[in-house]
Amino acid sequence: MKKILIAISAALAVVMLLPLASFAAKADAELPFTDVKSEKWYYDNVKRIYDSKLMKGISETEFDPDGTLTRGMCATILYRVAGEPAVKEAAAFADVADGAYYADAVAWAKSEGVVNGKTATEFDPDGKITREEFAAMLYRFTDVADIELTETRGGEPADADEIDEYAADAVGTLYRSEVVNGKENGEFDPDADITRAETSALLDRFLDVAHADIRLTVENGMICVRISFKGPDEEGEKKSTSDVTFGYTPEGLTFTELEEDENFPNYRHIRMGEANGIFDTLVGINVFPSDEMDPGFSKPTWEKVYLTDINGMDAFTVEVETEIDGNPFNARSIVFGDGDISVMIFGMNIGQDELIRIAENIVW
Repeated sequence: MKKILIAISAALAVVMLLPLASFAAKADAELPFTDVKSEKWYYDNVKRIYDSKLMKGISETEFDPDGTLTRGMCATILYRVAGEPAVKEAAAFADVADGAYYADAVAWAKSEGVVNGKTATEFDPDGKITREEFAAMLYRFTDVADIELTETRGGEPADADEIDEYAADAVGTLYRSEVVNGKENGEFDPDADITRAETSALLDRFLDVAHADIRLTVENGMICVRISFKGPDEEGEKKSTSDVTFGYTPEGLTFTELEEDENFPNYRHIRMGEANGIFDTLVGINVFPSDEMDPGFSKPTWEKVYLTDINGMDAFTVEVETEIDGNPFNARSIVFGDGDISVMIFGMNIGQDELIRIAENIVW
């Protein structure tokens, strides 16, 4: 039984620790690409990265695994990994048009120092990227995202002396962290253009060994979550990437705020409704790794704690009724998950049946 951190609300700052049963996630649909065959070495990598919405096909039926990665594509992929944060101003590159699919990504990447321009005024979005260039960008991204890579082996690629100085530390660290591997001859081949298949493999391994990452957005009125985990876990199994979609919003409520707590980097919280007064209705949805916990918080005293069932998953339901400044106050939460991802739905002045309805409309 794993212990998990249950973050009740950023406003209330109440957290408790509870065990949660492990359940297998539902199998994903097959890839739609006719040029990515199941027997290919990169099939699983492409599938996980595509399922995570980090890379798309060049068409609805083609992924183009042997095609080369462009600078615009690279900025876009890393921007998605970062969770597509808001961009304050456009990048000052003459060849990056407003409205281009990579425009926000390039602006973000330039402002964070992940990807630089070819010159002060040109980004060259259609230019190709070499394997060492991609490694350098991915390595710089670890600083932006505050990701710590653990080196699990020694050594270096057989052609380490051919790697340019600016990329040497990046390739070396990624190699010793088992994100980057040599080709069949043990060489990294730094000057070769990186393919889309190779990109998916490096990115997949990067997410697999990096600290847990959660991306939570609102798309077409639904909360969409992508979460990935570092590995291996205590059983020696690698944890992969999963998706959760919340398909129901209580009547009269709208999505109002996405919060990231600096004290809990692997935790995301999104609100529905406003909480300007003690009688206001508020629903919060928190998403975090199932093995995430912080011993600095203590378990609160709840009026009721009981076990229910959400779509075949064990779910803990807790309730409390109290007063704040003489005003009646009630709060409820439901906590459940599949053993990798945990979800906590918190409600202020909302019925338990409504919270259960939200939970039952989550697509795992």
